Amino acid sequence: MTDVTNDANFTRVGNTYHLVRFVHSGNISMATYVATNIQNFPDTNQTPHLAVRASLSETVADGGLQLSAWSGVASDFAQAMGASRADSGSGTTYVADPGAIDIGAGALAYGMSVVSRGGDLLDAAPPPEFTVLNVLSDASFVGEANYLVSASARSVDPQWRWQFSQPSTWLATVLVLNPPPVLAFTVQPHTTMPLFTIQPAVQVTVLDAFGNRIPTFTGPVTIAIGHNGGVLAAGTLSGTKTVNAVNGVATFSDLSIDQLGNGYTLVVSGAGLTGAESAVFNIGAF
Repeated sequence: MTDVTNDANFTRVGNTYHLVRFVHSGNISMATYVATNIQNFPDTNQTPHLAVRASLSETVADGGLQLSAWSGVASDFAQAMGASRADSGSGTTYVADPGAIDIGAGALAYGMSVVSRGGDLLDAAPPPEFTVLNVLSDASFVGEANYLVSASARSVDPQWRWQFSQPSTWLATVLVLNPPPVLAFTVQPHTTMPLFTIQPAVQVTVLDAFGNRIPTFTGPVTIAIGHNGGVLAAGTLSGTKTVNAVNGVATFSDLSIDQLGNGYTLVVSGAGLTGAESAVFNIGAF
């Protein structure tokens, strides 16, 4: 899988497409690729457009390409890619079920089922809870793409129901794409006097979609005043305001604020991370 612009020269763009699942049964096959942080292509409202090209190892009589794009997915492939499953089967009335997978809060489950036409299509039903993205159909195949964005961490099991007048073969696959890791205050800032170091040290942890610490994250995290509660003048935050996380935890050990005030908050941010705001605290008023 490669991408190009559909200009006269089919200029190579160069994003990386990872093979996630391949499933084959009878005379049909389905491969699922994922690319994250797609970039270096023209404005989608202008020409030329981004095009994805599949190079096949052998000639096929019938085939197609299903493209779906999503925002709100982690830019790093290792962080974005969650669980995936695939399966196949055959019959006249059956449930196409790739299997159950775990999904975290805010994550996306994307599923696809393809069937070879065994006579007339008598009935079809999408997986419960999943939204139909589109349905592709020709004389040989029927395919349906579906997605679900989960509000909580749980297990999902997409099942497509197909019924044909004669036996047919089905393929089904599902994968999870995770949102960017989030920052969370695990040690909140406490009230202290002006110019005194905030104790205990403020700590921020990088969490995945399941709320688990990501111990491999060692990148920089930056802290700043969110709501400035200074009474007589705006407070200034001093100390080391950008630190590298250690085992997924960023510790700010020397922070202080110089002005009396109520209702201060701190905010944290980092490249590829969803930021967070602390609980309110005061400077000088216990």
